[in-house]
Amino acid sequence: MKNKIFLYSTIFITTLLFSCQRNSFWDDHYNSSSDIETQSNIMEILETLDNMDKFTSAVKETGVDSILNKDQLFTVFAFDNEQYDKLPDGIKDSPELLKMTILFHVYYNKMLSDNISEGLYKTLAGKYSYLDVKGDSILINDKSLVVDKDILAINGVIHILNEPSIPAPNLYQLLNFDPEFEPFINYISNQKKVVFDVDNSEIIGFNEFGNPIYDSVFIETNTFLEKYPIDSEDDQFTMIVPTGIEQAIADVKEGVNFNGEVPDDYFIEPVMETSLLNGVYKKDELNSGLLTVSGKNLSQDLIDLIEPDNQGKTLSNGRAFIVDGYSIPREVVYAPVVINKQVMYSHAHKSSGVYKVGSDRIFWIPTNWRVQPEKAYGEYVDFIFDTQMLPLDYKFIMDLRPYGGGTIKIEVNGMVVQDSLSIENTSEEDAHHDIEIGTVSFTKVEPLEVRVTFVEKHTKEGVPWSNYWNKQYMLSNGMRFEPILE
Repeated sequence: MKNKIFLYSTIFITTLLFSCQRNSFWDDHYNSSSDIETQSNIMEILETLDNMDKFTSAVKETGVDSILNKDQLFTVFAFDNEQYDKLPDGIKDSPELLKMTILFHVYYNKMLSDNISEGLYKTLAGKYSYLDVKGDSILINDKSLVVDKDILAINGVIHILNEPSIPAPNLYQLLNFDPEFEPFINYISNQKKVVFDVDNSEIIGFNEFGNPIYDSVFIETNTFLEKYPIDSEDDQFTMIVPTGIEQAIADVKEGVNFNGEVPDDYFIEPVMETSLLNGVYKKDELNSGLLTVSGKNLSQDLIDLIEPDNQGKTLSNGRAFIVDGYSIPREVVYAPVVINKQVMYSHAHKSSGVYKVGSDRIFWIPTNWRVQPEKAYGEYVDFIFDTQMLPLDYKFIMDLRPYGGGTIKIEVNGMVVQDSLSIENTSEEDAHHDIEIGTVSFTKVEPLEVRVTFVEKHTKEGVPWSNYWNKQYMLSNGMRFEPILE
C-alpha cells in the first residue's frame, strides 16, 4: 500500500476532472493578512526563481496563470525542474491532467509557514491535502517536504517542495482502486435505489382515468453513500480496513446450516458499520469509547490489530488503518432480531380498528366491538419490517401482555407458526413474558413480515363487554427471532 500513490495518481486526477467544487469550511486554517514586502505578484516571482522554469511554463500552458493573476490571495507549493521531470508521462502529456496536478499545488489565501497548522486543506483542484507540521518542517501528504518557504508576493506566498505533491485518494478511491478491497466496493455498489424523478419527467398524455402518462425519468442513487459519503472530499472519515475479508467471511459462515444461499456482501455491512468513524483520528486517538457510524462502540479487538508502527494512511478525506487478521464477530452477524413495541407500532399496517401504544404494551381495538365483537374475528394487523433475515431457522418469541383474552393466529412471511394461541384476560402481575410461539424457517435473505389475526374473543366471567380491558385485542409488548445455530 505504501508505494501505490504514484500508481493511483492518474486515476484520481481523471476522476476529479468530473467532480464538483464545494465550499470549504476549513477557511479558518488560512491566513490572509501579513506585511507585503514586494510589489511583484506570484507569476512574476516564479519567473525569477532558479531552476523553476518547467513548473512555471506548466502554470502558463495550463492557464493556471490566469487564476494566479486575479486580485486574490494564493499560496503556491512549487517544485524544481528535476522533480517536474519525475511526474508520470501520462500527466505531463495530458493538458487536463497536468492542469489538475498544478492546481493540487495551489490554495486560496496566504498561508505563511508560521500560520500553518496540522490538518486538511482544500486545493484549487477541489481535493484536500494533509499538511503536517513537525517543528520547523512542513510535510504534505506524508511525502512532500517544504525545503524553502515564505517567498512573499503581493498576492500571496510561494513555498518550494522537494518533490511534487501527488494527491492522496479519498476513502472510496482507496477501496475502489485496490483489488484487495473488492468485496467492500461490491457491497457498496449493490446498495442502489432507483426512484421516479417526477420533476424531470414530461407528461405525454393521459390514460382513460385521467391520470397523466409520463415520459419517465429515473434517478439512481446509492443508499450507502447517501448515509456515509466516503466518496466526498468535504466529509471526513476514519476507517480500520481489514484485509483478508473473504477469508473472514468464510470463517463466520463455517458450521452454520443455512437454508439457502447467503451473498458475501451481506457480511460486509457489519464490518463497514463497526469499523467506520466520522472524523479524522490518529492512532493514539482511537479508543473503545468512540462511536462508529452505526452508533456502536469501536471494538477494542479491532483497535488491537493496528501494529505499533501503523500510523495510518493519509487520505484526502480522512485516514485509513490497514490491518490483518480480522475475524467477523459471530454475535454481530447472528445476533437475535429484537423488535420492541415502538418499532412494532411504527411498522404496523392495520386492516381496521384503532392501534395504539401504551406505557407498558401495544393494543388493538376492533372497529365493531360496541355492536358485535364477533365481527372483528378474522381482522388482522400486518407488521412489515425492513429487517433482512438470513436463510436460517429461528425461534419466534413474543413478550405477551394479555389484557384482553382471546385466540390469535400468527403468520411470519406467509407461514403459519401458531394457528390458535389462546391468551386469557389477566392482570399485570400475571402477565406472560417470552412465550415461544414456534420455529420459523427462512430460505433466502428477505425482509420480515408478521401478521396477527384475531380468531376468537374470550369473555372473563363476570366482566361485561363494556369493560375497558375487555376491548383490547393486541397482546404483544415485543417480539424476538433467535437464530438456531448448530
